[in-house]
Amino acid sequence: MIKFTVATTSPLSPHALCEQIFDVSHWKSFAGYGPIPGIENARVDNLSEDKIGTRFHVKNTDESTHIETVIGFIPQKELVLRMDNFSNPLNLIASHFIEKWQFETERDQTKIERSFELYPLNFWGSIILKIISIFLKKAVRNHLELMSLIRHLQKRT
Repeated sequence: MIKFTVATTSPLSPHALCEQIFDVSHWKSFAGYGPIPGIENARVDNLSEDKIGTRFHVKNTDESTHIETVIGFIPQKELVLRMDNFSNPLNLIASHFIEKWQFETERDQTKIERSFELYPLNFWGSIILKIISIFLKKAVRNHLELMSLIRHLQKRT
């Protein structure tokens, strides 16, 4: 397993951040980085009241696809997603990814930790995923900054 975490602060509340995550119209803001594709579109199905089991079908800008399923949700504190059903070529090197969002409110800011666990299928997959994780970490950092900026600007207009 390959792990990494990206941390930042945001002027948005945990509630506002989670609203963005569950609103698939915002998913296109994930632009990718280097060989990591951005998200072209996403659709949600099986949206449950407690969010557990909610499934997102994702199509990326390179035409690859995957599914993200909510496997943990504690309002205002934590959101955990499992990414799997990868299309080629990722399905040849990875079984699944776990993405965890953790939120902590400090004064008028929210501390965000977004961590990933990448699960390779084999030794070669682990080498490739280590390289991919470098680019994915940068893509995630850029996305967190953009999420905060977009919502902050929307509130000001």
